[in-house]
Amino acid sequence: IKRNALYFIGWKPHFSVVAFKNPRPYLNRNITFPADFPSDAKEIINTNITKTKDALGKDSKNISAWFDLAIEYRMVGDHAGAVEIWKYVNAMYPTEGVSLHNLGEYYFHTAKDYPTAEIYYKRSIAVAPQLIQNYADMADMYTYVYKQDTGVVPEILKQGILQIGAPANMSLIMQLAIYYVNKNDSKN
Repeated sequence: IKRNALYFIGWKPHFSVVAFKNPRPYLNRNITFPADFPSDAKEIINTNITKTKDALGKDSKNISAWFDLAIEYRMVGDHAGAVEIWKYVNAMYPTEGVSLHNLGEYYFHTAKDYPTAEIYYKRSIAVAPQLIQNYADMADMYTYVYKQDTGVVPEILKQGILQIGAPANMSLIMQLAIYYVNKNDSKN
């Protein structure tokens, strides 16, 4: 039986369908540091991972601790471990947008799988439209590597500008202005 798939209420066993489909990430994952990773940084990372695993051992629903563990994995180049955590968090908490954003960012910057990144960014916007970074990252992806010159950059930035509202949306307004400058579109 997969991790967290079987649980008990009193003495009566129950099965979690979500856990069968997306089991909890294994906490005793082997960490392999890059050869040139500084030894003092290894100690810090190992300490942080141990503390985070302890926190998750006490409360496996601690989203913050899951995110902390994913960050530690990313810092040592264990992208698969981080992705596993973000997918798990998203399966357990489908209306939580940060895990979706992180998956979008991973597929954009690391895996360079732009259609998948776009899917995750759009899903994050759907559940957490207040996350300004989704709009900015999608606009960057569209500007530099995917769907270039299709007109989607102004669309996504305007969507974010309207959704976020002033004054928090100023960075998106500036990003849109720079986009127009680079297109020699002085009218807009």
